[in-house]
Amino acid sequence: MIRDSLLTPNPLTHHPDLGAGQQHLSLHLAHTRMTILSLCFGLLFGALGLRMVDLSVLGLEEWELKPEVTLETYMPTRAPIYDRHHRLIATTIPAASASLRPHKLLNKPDVIIKKISKILPTFDAKDAVERIKEGKKFIWLSRKLSPSQQDKLLLLGEPGIGFHESEHRIYPYGSLFAHVLGQTNIDNKGISGLEYGLDEKIQSQEEIVTSLDLSCQEVITKVLMRAIKKFKAKAANALVIKLDTGEVISSVSLPAFAPGQKASEEGRFNRNTLGSYEMGSILKAINVVMALESGKAHLDTLYDTTKPIAIGRFRIKDFHPVDHWLSLDQIFLKSSNIGSIRILQSVGIEAQRAFFRHIGLLDRITTELPEVGSPHYPVKWQEPSCYTITYGYGISFTPLHFASTIAALMRGGEALKPTFLKRSSPQHGPHLIKPETSSILRNLMHRVVQEGTARKAKVPGYIISGKTGTANVLKDGRYVDGKVVTSFIGTIGSQLDKPEYLLLAMLDEPQPLQETFGFNAAGWNAAPVAGEIFKGIAPLLGIEPTPQAAGQNKSPLLKIIPTTFFKTESKG
Repeated sequence: MIRDSLLTPNPLTHHPDLGAGQQHLSLHLAHTRMTILSLCFGLLFGALGLRMVDLSVLGLEEWELKPEVTLETYMPTRAPIYDRHHRLIATTIPAASASLRPHKLLNKPDVIIKKISKILPTFDAKDAVERIKEGKKFIWLSRKLSPSQQDKLLLLGEPGIGFHESEHRIYPYGSLFAHVLGQTNIDNKGISGLEYGLDEKIQSQEEIVTSLDLSCQEVITKVLMRAIKKFKAKAANALVIKLDTGEVISSVSLPAFAPGQKASEEGRFNRNTLGSYEMGSILKAINVVMALESGKAHLDTLYDTTKPIAIGRFRIKDFHPVDHWLSLDQIFLKSSNIGSIRILQSVGIEAQRAFFRHIGLLDRITTELPEVGSPHYPVKWQEPSCYTITYGYGISFTPLHFASTIAALMRGGEALKPTFLKRSSPQHGPHLIKPETSSILRNLMHRVVQEGTARKAKVPGYIISGKTGTANVLKDGRYVDGKVVTSFIGTIGSQLDKPEYLLLAMLDEPQPLQETFGFNAAGWNAAPVAGEIFKGIAPLLGIEPTPQAAGQNKSPLLKIIPTTFFKTESKG
């Protein structure tokens, strides 16, 4: 058949009426045309072949394409982070990024941009159009593609859309640990929290096990969210410290933020480590310990609390004045501002400053977190500032700083350095105060919970010691009436002499309610919030309830009329 086809006359070159010379000329022209046509087709297919090679081979370097990565072969650049029970709270997964090379598009840029916008909700189409007009040859479409987004972009069939191997740092519990863990930037480098503070260790693949307890973090977050809603508070925060090791078991700051997403400045602000607050009456614990350590006071030492104290044109008075002298322990239980100043006067201003310096309250603490604020105190330590300091005004600390100091005083007086990493053994440090003074403080704070302003923090079956504090909000250099920050600081355990955990809980601008009889002091909001937290975390922390503690909690505060309650409540 092939041979026959070759012998068949060509209708384009063979004509019976043409002579032999003319037929030969026609045949030569036909062969020339076929040669030229074949050459054109050859050039065309060659160009297409070169383009295929460019896209499939040479384009590898340009688009940074690599062999397919699976979860089995993937080696992340950042190590995972775990809670204290080795539950995963931060990890890295393989991801893809997409970019656009406008000069390589087959379709018009505006058409492709419109299609990309439908696939990528966060894609800024207007910005991309402007960059194309500016002549940009490379534009990022997305640095973190989902698998479905990648598939849809691939189906567009555009050689101008390229894909790049990348990583995605994820946080399985969203905003739950946001302020402590922090986050990474688009290049997977730590920029805040532990991600930044431990960036070198994380990148070197060192396993990070934090001191945090996932279950406790969830409980405290839910309690604070309910408290914000109930008391219409602006914000709330709380932290729990394990007393023998200094481990921060939980640190919650609300409002919070979701790593990797847009958030307000307030949401990103870590109130526990960056916020500096006047603590109100919980600072009276420092005042009492200072007096006892000075040797100039005992629990039964009496002070004149019958008259207000004049400082210039101001008069310092108690929320509920008394007409008789009070002993040191009564001043603490009744939270007397006048009595607190009288205690200071007996010890001396310089001794006060020296004691604050001795226990570390005037020095900035350091932790694994980079976001740590400094204390604020008077440059000149003199009247009237030193007077107001006795009941929590004129000096401010971060909650973590103050909680760490109280923790040290409550655990026998040993200095304590807080940590966000798990510790396997108890932490020891120099004694800041005598163990006997520490024991007195624990007993005094236990009495405050039993018969003073913190009675709503009681939980049947547990030994709880604590103190409440209420401080007016300072705005534009003046204290605002009615706007307060309330707090509770205290410990929980099975034995009074061996507290196990310390809690500091705070509410920012809680509102008075009908059920609180129109009051917004700490005894009515921070104390019950603390009680709810204690009740929720005690079983999780393995704290054993005791019959002795159960017998001490029989008179709920709700049955006490407000006039009786506020005989022991001060404005601070």
